[in-house]
Amino acid sequence: MLSNTLKRTIIRWKLRIMLYLPLVMCGAIMVFLSACSLEENESDFVRKANQKAMVLIPKGRFLMGEERKSLELDSYYIDKYEVTNAEYELFILDGGYSQREYWSDEGWKLIRSHNITRPLGFGRPSFDEPDQPVVGVTWYEADAYCRWAGKRLPTEAEWEKAARGVNGFEYPWGNLMVWSNIQYRISSGYRTYKVGAYPGNRSPYGVYDMAGNVWEWCVDNYDEKGGGWASASFQMKGSYRYGAKPETQRFDIGFRCVRCAHEKSN
Repeated sequence: MLSNTLKRTIIRWKLRIMLYLPLVMCGAIMVFLSACSLEENESDFVRKANQKAMVLIPKGRFLMGEERKSLELDSYYIDKYEVTNAEYELFILDGGYSQREYWSDEGWKLIRSHNITRPLGFGRPSFDEPDQPVVGVTWYEADAYCRWAGKRLPTEAEWEKAARGVNGFEYPWGNLMVWSNIQYRISSGYRTYKVGAYPGNRSPYGVYDMAGNVWEWCVDNYDEKGGGWASASFQMKGSYRYGAKPETQRFDIGFRCVRCAHEKSN
């Protein structure tokens, strides 16, 4: 549940195109929303969305954060690519914005009071191609999509392990910046690129676009910590994090989903 304490929802750093001035940060505490199993009576839309490839991240330890602390996680699946506009549209077509069961109390209140019926990026020429990552979604919309799909948002640790591997690489591909592996602010043309467009932008586990393109929502919260919006190389590291209000809608924020490893995956 949300509170008025000064905590922020985590967005993992994905060197994103810079479209706005820095946010005034003051986020909210997030409840971990478990959604490990698919609904038995899933719709055709859900089945189509879940044809999406996922990558198994095996159980084991990895080095997390700038401090490179050793942490162990159970195995899980994570989306190989960010959720795309085409995939998110299936949620809309299946009545996702009108079905209360997919929404947290705060999320339902937000979309009803502000008449939110689709992501901010829909209908915007630079962001609405089917294979571009969906952007302009609040944390609540990302969470609702994941629930609808029988998945959930990743924890910060799950996201970082999938991005950096067990050895805690600075970047998904290794410890040295390779500018040709990513699209960044200067070269982006102020638009996102289609998911998987940069073959070199691949983590040790085979997860794509864990640097560049867009930020990604995570389920966690954290205390006072954040980062600037300049495209400095240290901000592209897999350990970089940023905080934003869960109701934030921006053209450089998207997400991907995870699922417990005991569930089947593609």
